[in-house]
Amino acid sequence: MKLRESRAKFWEESHAYHLDIRPLLDAEEEPFSIIMEAVHQLHKEKTLIIHAYFEPLPLMKQLRLQNFSTLSTKIESDHWELKIKRLDIVENN
Repeated sequence: MKLRESRAKFWEESHAYHLDIRPLLDAEEEPFSIIMEAVHQLHKEKTLIIHAYFEPLPLMKQLRLQNFSTLSTKIESDHWELKIKRLDIVENN
């Protein structure tokens, strides 16, 4: 996965990509476009983990409508992780 340059921190570990959007939020920049850039490059065998200050409920709802699974976990009072996986699409013929 390759993302455009931004203040967000991006790294890969094992079978997961991590995207820390907290630096974007600190700079009062909108993180949605970089998140969606990462999401659309996500392969079904990988997980994308978004690190944020809050639980991104609207993002979770939108991703579920686009055939992604989401799971949020509160790590600390100001640190949430959102795990995103692409779901398989089964076509009936």
